[in-house]
Amino acid sequence: MLSTLRTLLNKFMGLIFLFSLVFYSQSVFANTYTDSAHGSSSYGVERTAWTAPYVPGNCAHCHEQHTAEADGHLLIANSFSDVLTQPYVTSTTACFACHAGITGSLQNNPFNNYDYSATFGGASATTSNIMAAFNQPSYHNLNDVKRYITGYSGTKSFSNFPAETNPCSGCHNVHIARANKRYPGHPTFTAISRPSDHENLWGDEEDNTSELMTSYGSAYQPPIRSGSNLEPDGVSSSRVIQAAKTPNYNALCIDCHNSTNIIYSTTLGRNLLTFNWSLEVHGQGEAHDWYAEQEILPPYSDSNLGNYVLSCMDCHEPHGSPNTLLIRSRVNGSTVVMPPGSSYWNELCKSCHLAASELQNFHHKTRLEADYSCTDCHYSDKPNADPVSLKPCYPCHHHGSSTGGFKTF
Repeated sequence: MLSTLRTLLNKFMGLIFLFSLVFYSQSVFANTYTDSAHGSSSYGVERTAWTAPYVPGNCAHCHEQHTAEADGHLLIANSFSDVLTQPYVTSTTACFACHAGITGSLQNNPFNNYDYSATFGGASATTSNIMAAFNQPSYHNLNDVKRYITGYSGTKSFSNFPAETNPCSGCHNVHIARANKRYPGHPTFTAISRPSDHENLWGDEEDNTSELMTSYGSAYQPPIRSGSNLEPDGVSSSRVIQAAKTPNYNALCIDCHNSTNIIYSTTLGRNLLTFNWSLEVHGQGEAHDWYAEQEILPPYSDSNLGNYVLSCMDCHEPHGSPNTLLIRSRVNGSTVVMPPGSSYWNELCKSCHLAASELQNFHHKTRLEADYSCTDCHYSDKPNADPVSLKPCYPCHHHGSSTGGFKTF
């Protein structure tokens, strides 16, 4: 009897949820459901089994009116299966029921979601859909994300994420998220919402510079996409024009990744390193020009060193990557290959800085000034540039090290 009552209650609450979706989203959200990628009547969600009578974007493509999974939302699939690690499959989360490419997808017209490097950086795509992106060697662990945003682990919980929350909701509000991939140069089509502001899109306010990388004034220099043209869409080489097309991803990321929040990583088997973006040299901290030499590549300039602020997405993928620590496969117009386990950072650094031999010369000058020994960097004191003889970069250079003696990351 109790079980029956609970089922009826879930169905009743689910119906209330559906009505609130239709009416609340129209009156309160700055962007409505029909404006969203899922609610579009031309390319929105459309379940394969229900091509009629429901038009694309209809709520019934994701929600059952009468019977569904018992999570209170009447979804066509489990919100999230609480699987601890990859591999992820279409049944892992309701999102992967459609965002999984052609095989096994419930979407009537399967579509591609390429990684950030391809969509905004001009790279060859390493994956064609979101589920595949999360199944790459380096990835945001979905169970870790869920536990953190719902308050089950770590030091921070947000007000909009109840226990049954889908982890994808941490950065996306499915009822208002738009299709930035279709319009990479138009931030009003952003697909993201900050965890601390779940009911609103982030990056869509073109007249509100706090939501765009222009909030850093002239400090943000978009990286190269192709030739001399810059990200995110590669149609201009103008810093001013292209920066105004880029959401302030930093504000999104530091909702979770900052100097105080403790976040456990199942993949790494430890808590993530904390860091203060306002002190990071690649963030808002002060960098230093090394002598009279040029140690930075276009579109960046030595004359502006000490003034730059990067975007987190200039180096990292949001979902998954073939490279370690979610490093992009293409950075500043250059291919980057750093499979998990890589500890020699030149593959990434040389995208914006000089080649390894020159970077090592700077280390040698630093050694003379700071009285470091050769064995602080080398496994032996052999004076050569062979990476095999070098110790890993990360004990000295990592997010958070800018607050210590090594002002690089």
